[in-house]
Amino acid sequence: MGRVLSRLGFVALGALVVSLVFSGVLIVDLLGSPIGNTAGEDRPEPDLFVSLFLPASESPYMQQIIQGARESAQDHGLGLSVHRLGDGNFRFAGLSGTNGVIVYPTLDEQYIRSTLYDLRNRGIPTVLMEHGIHDVEPWPLVGTNNFDLGRRIGEILLAQNQEERVVIVYSQRSPGIWAEKELVEMGIASVSGLSLAAPVQSRLTSENPLGAEDLMNQILRNESQVTTLVFTDTDDTLAALQVLIDLNMVGRVEVIGFGTDEQILDYLSTGILTATLVIRPQEIGYNAVKVLNEQIRRGFSPGYQDTPVSVLWGGS
Repeated sequence: MGRVLSRLGFVALGALVVSLVFSGVLIVDLLGSPIGNTAGEDRPEPDLFVSLFLPASESPYMQQIIQGARESAQDHGLGLSVHRLGDGNFRFAGLSGTNGVIVYPTLDEQYIRSTLYDLRNRGIPTVLMEHGIHDVEPWPLVGTNNFDLGRRIGEILLAQNQEERVVIVYSQRSPGIWAEKELVEMGIASVSGLSLAAPVQSRLTSENPLGAEDLMNQILRNESQVTTLVFTDTDDTLAALQVLIDLNMVGRVEVIGFGTDEQILDYLSTGILTATLVIRPQEIGYNAVKVLNEQIRRGFSPGYQDTPVSVLWGGS
């Protein structure tokens, strides 16, 4: 009996430690980027606290998501903590005292799903970001319509008025797009009048910033049949274009970029970049917190909130 009580006490202590760890992260996050009162503003202290779980990536895309989420938390009177999904702490989210959870699911779906069920059983609202989970009932989702992203790519290819041999370069820094690559490629195929010389090929770059450089060098040297590269990450776009410039081979392949980084806009204006795909990660982060706030305070929110995709053209 004593052993049983001791074990129960250990479990309770473990739950308390988990709660304190999450609380500590929350306090540090709030002190580092205050979401209550800010300079020159008289805002009430947040009455509810929510948690955002993202892949362990320092990409500009993820940083913009965080920025949008923090702005939304301020606007809706919420405290916000940000956690790395790969640290293993997502499974303990239900013990953290959080009022709601947003997660960008990139790990094993079974692991994510079991934690989502635990959160639901505890009455903790959840919102998925960018990539859904296959389940009997849909979970609230905020993110990019990747079929629409594919259609935008197809429209750019159609405007080139030539039979293209296309390689789409996916990235682990944009995991939501990679996870739904079939939707992207279905969107391309849906564009009326588009005729490609060969089926679309795909490649995947890692978090390593040299991955796009190596890929561009390989294509320039060994795959002369490729006419167009489509990137789904800002850093990959910039790295690949730098290779073209360094080798004095601008124009050897058409490049469709990703994002609105200042340097990308410069490449657009000079014609080095054919076009760039524009999604709004800051808006995704903002809307995810907004939808979660509605769930917490009203018990209802839209099942899916789409973030539009647009195109900026070279010379514009």
